[in-house]
Amino acid sequence: MNDFFAVLVGVVLGQILTSILKYSKSVLRDQKRSKRNKLRKVARNTSANSKWLLSYYKKNGTYDDLYSCKIGEFEKKIAFLTKKEWCVNQAVDLKNGSSQHLIILADGVNDFDIDNNVIKDREASGVVMFPDGPAVYLDRIECDSKEGLLEFHVKECTYYQAYSNISKLEDETFNVVAKGGAKQDTPFRNHYISSVTDASHLKTKPFGLGGSVLLALKSESSFELLIHKRSSDIGTYPNARAVVPNFGMEPIANNVCQRTKGNQILLYNFLKEYLEELFNFEELINQASNKKVNPFWFYDNSKEAKNVLSAIDKGTIEFIFLGFGFDCLNGVPIMSFLALVNDDEVINDIKTKAELNWEGKQIDFVNLGNKIHLLEEWLKDNQYHPGAAFTISRAQAFLGKHM
Repeated sequence: MNDFFAVLVGVVLGQILTSILKYSKSVLRDQKRSKRNKLRKVARNTSANSKWLLSYYKKNGTYDDLYSCKIGEFEKKIAFLTKKEWCVNQAVDLKNGSSQHLIILADGVNDFDIDNNVIKDREASGVVMFPDGPAVYLDRIECDSKEGLLEFHVKECTYYQAYSNISKLEDETFNVVAKGGAKQDTPFRNHYISSVTDASHLKTKPFGLGGSVLLALKSESSFELLIHKRSSDIGTYPNARAVVPNFGMEPIANNVCQRTKGNQILLYNFLKEYLEELFNFEELINQASNKKVNPFWFYDNSKEAKNVLSAIDKGTIEFIFLGFGFDCLNGVPIMSFLALVNDDEVINDIKTKAELNWEGKQIDFVNLGNKIHLLEEWLKDNQYHPGAAFTISRAQAFLGKHM
């Protein structure tokens, strides 16, 4: 009889323990889901994030390191670290065989850790994540003291390796903002990007190198700027206004061709993202999988790509490097460019065939002559991706001096 009761008690206790464990796991899942939802809500609040970032650099004594962004007649500090010697205008020769090197890719792939918990959390929060693939990160910046020209030395990593660092810095910031921003518990930010000097030392790696290209279409008396409104499903800066194309640099897959001289890595990434973001070439999303023997296959198999390449050869598309800096929210180093388009075929492609992919939900053609007030209002309302605000501001200054 005693054995029966002992077994019965054991069964009951086992059931109770199982129920407690199930309940604990359920509570833990709910807590994690609640935290993810709260952080995602903060991620969408660009005004709150910008306000906290500006206060961080002010309290840190490095407020002057932030870019003073002027668009139209309105000017304000934005969460973008840069310095005078990085804000240079430099013509970029994208023609095949150019001896000029703006981006220099070193050989070999570097082995960094991937924080799988960060990746899983992002996926669980509903953020659309690309499959892991090759990426490049900024290893060092060099400046020619005589000419004032910049060189960006990059190395290869994977997308998830770089995204692990980006997400850690973002989440650290979102956690502080979600708590009201009173407590400055930000060890990652303090180490890596507390000032433009710290950022330039690149003490934490890898952070993927970003490219921000403003397409300016020549009109009768001015230029029309392409401004892109990002999707709510995108991982960073959902719903923000950006320039297009806006991308993370990738190495050239199966890099065995001679078309990699000069600035071909820049042309490759620009053209790939131009087709992907503006013409919804979904197949290019999987380019990093190396399924194509020739990485330049899309150069010759897309009329839109052929028209761009022809315009570059004719000089009816000009590429201008506008400057460089660091996005304060996620630490990404960003190179800014202006693409001056004075080619009828390319302009016609963009105006009649553009079809945004999932990353964008709206595109505006903003006339720099009579619609600049729109650009000003978006700056006032903190609607821009910081890299885009920097690019537009630098482009306006360039066009004002040279056009």
